Amino acid sequence: ATTITARGKFSWLGTDNHYHKAFGWRVRAWTKRNSSSSWKKRAEDWIQWDGSWKLQFSRPNGHKVKFQYIASNRFFKPQNNSGDSYRWVGPEHANIASVHNEGSWFANTSSGNVRGLGEVYHEGMQLWSKLYWQASINPLRNKQIKIFFPNLSYDCGSGSGNPWSCASTDGRIWLIPAHALTQGVTAHELAHQINYEFWNNQRPPNSGGSHTLTGCFTKGLALLEGFANFITVWLYNNRSNSTPSSFGINIETLPASVCTNIGRNESYVAATFWDLHDKHTDNSDNLWFTHPGAVAGIYLRSRKKNSMQAFRTTYRN
Repeated sequence: ATTITARGKFSWLGTDNHYHKAFGWRVRAWTKRNSSSSWKKRAEDWIQWDGSWKLQFSRPNGHKVKFQYIASNRFFKPQNNSGDSYRWVGPEHANIASVHNEGSWFANTSSGNVRGLGEVYHEGMQLWSKLYWQASINPLRNKQIKIFFPNLSYDCGSGSGNPWSCASTDGRIWLIPAHALTQGVTAHELAHQINYEFWNNQRPPNSGGSHTLTGCFTKGLALLEGFANFITVWLYNNRSNSTPSSFGINIETLPASVCTNIGRNESYVAATFWDLHDKHTDNSDNLWFTHPGAVAGIYLRSRKKNSMQAFRTTYRN
């Protein structure tokens, strides 16, 4: 056998027709005998922030070699309705040197059934990185989150028959194609999964079902959706920003169309979380937690509550 040190770079082509570094994807090295139809995995590792990767593995003499790229990580795995992950594979090499440069390759996620996959994966990695490195929150569930994409059939239990995007407490997410390209939707659904994991997969009563940014619903639904909306704002906005947006609504200045019943609107809940986090002073809003992960961390570690009001004493303390 020969010890191979292989390097390369991998990117994804987005719907913007630009190449992006495939940070957080995985790369695998496979070998097989020339006369065999069975490949054996020899090594696997992360693709780094700059798209580069490096693998070291033992290649038996006479074995072919190929490298495979997988859109999957410990946090989440995009998959089709059959449960298959998305994988790309490079050329087969009958023989390679002990120091091998595989060169640059890419996954085309700009069209077809995988249109938007690159954007979905990128936003998930952004959320993971910011939670872990800046907020000191480990977002992993006990088991890898499964993201069914593109969701072309599941209506999220609404009975309408129209596919939609949603998350279940058992670690599954469904994303319709349009939401793959809507900034914040992937992070919003992943935030639900993080919430469920910290709360032992429990939800407030009557917290499921359809909802809107402006309407009034149960306090439990407003709490869960408001927290997930806050996470998307937290992900994409500097805490000094005076005009943070949640799916098109400025949560610092909510429009008159937003329902004002206390604790029953998700946009008001998100705005309250943001006011505890931001450094922007407006009227009597001059309190903010120093640690960038404090607001989310207190919420998650306090375990299940049934309304935003239930957190009043928790945050004051």
